[in-house]
Amino acid sequence: MFKNKIRYYFLATISVFLVIMISGCNVRINKSIHIPDGKSVHHSLNTVNGSIYIGSDCQIKGDCRSVNGNIKVGRNSEISDLDVVNGGIDLNEKIVVHGNIQSVNGSIRCDRGCRINGDVYTINGDIDIYNTNVGDDIKTINGDISLFDNSMVGNNIIIKRKTGTSDYHHIITIKITEGSIVKGDILAYPEHRKVRVILSQGGTVLGTIRNAEVIKQ
Repeated sequence: MFKNKIRYYFLATISVFLVIMISGCNVRINKSIHIPDGKSVHHSLNTVNGSIYIGSDCQIKGDCRSVNGNIKVGRNSEISDLDVVNGGIDLNEKIVVHGNIQSVNGSIRCDRGCRINGDVYTINGDIDIYNTNVGDDIKTINGDISLFDNSMVGNNIIIKRKTGTSDYHHIITIKITEGSIVKGDILAYPEHRKVRVILSQGGTVLGTIRNAEVIKQ
């Protein structure tokens, strides 16, 4: 089981690393990337062993990818895909993400007024969104998910199967509160996975909740 986990994370790391290297010359090794406020960037931002810091009121036309580092984005910025291995993603207020957000080993946090047009996905990391619209799915394997302050998920919340293991002792918690809405379903795999869905303060799921305990508060 442990060997399978190591192999899975190794392959995920190598995959993102290869994408970074193939994407061209704009790669930082052992250095972080800092984009000042109000800057427009028309290429991808890629770093290995460094973080990416994007200021407020920025426009990033390319993807942002980091292996062994965090990505932080200032308010009112507009960006494309965000991918991190071994790091977290933190979005300030009123961010527009035209693609997907993904973290292999790290949390994802979206502050008020954000809009993500694609998916939000973690393997090992919690997902916390505040007054944020997610256009497609929220997916995780091992992380908890919390929706606050009238957030909305346009499609499903999916708890995905682990790879190469049947160890499902960890209880995953999905909290939908403060008027937040999931327009699709909540789906947990496999059936014996321990998942609980907490609905409180007007939190609503318009579709079905499958393979999870529902707690209404």
